Amino acid sequence: MTDQDKPNEGSLVGGGRRDLAPVAAANPLVSRGIADLAQGRLANVIVPSYLDHRDSLFYYQRMILWDGLDREKKLIEDLNEAIRLDPQNGLLYSKRGSASSGRADHNKAIRDFDKAIQLFDEAIRLHPNNAVAYLHRGNAWLAKEEA
Repeated sequence: MTDQDKPNEGSLVGGGRRDLAPVAAANPLVSRGIADLAQGRLANVIVPSYLDHRDSLFYYQRMILWDGLDREKKLIEDLNEAIRLDPQNGLLYSKRGSASSGRADHNKAIRDFDKAIQLFDEAIRLHPNNAVAYLHRGNAWLAKEEA
């Protein structure tokens, strides 16, 4: 992590938003976004220059920020765009299913969880030793039952 990627003193993480600290510590891009937000550089958070907006990762990373800021509508908009760019990514469907479930849109949540499970099933069929695919499929099944 470069100095530019580290949150500055007085950032949201340093300034009491400890709920974001584990996410920020795990991902330098999130740390940088949190620091930008804390310093009033919202434009850098909305359209970060350090990510390619044609890549689903751009929207996934920004979705993490929206989640930390309880901005559900923005979170779902970014997940929709990430899915449009990467429709074979089961994790994106699972995340959107969780967000829809949180908004009590259970039918949409179940559709997203079903799609996530289908994609994880395919990943497991192709790579039966991929423990991460099993983990994500299990999480999608649990979330679907709660939706």
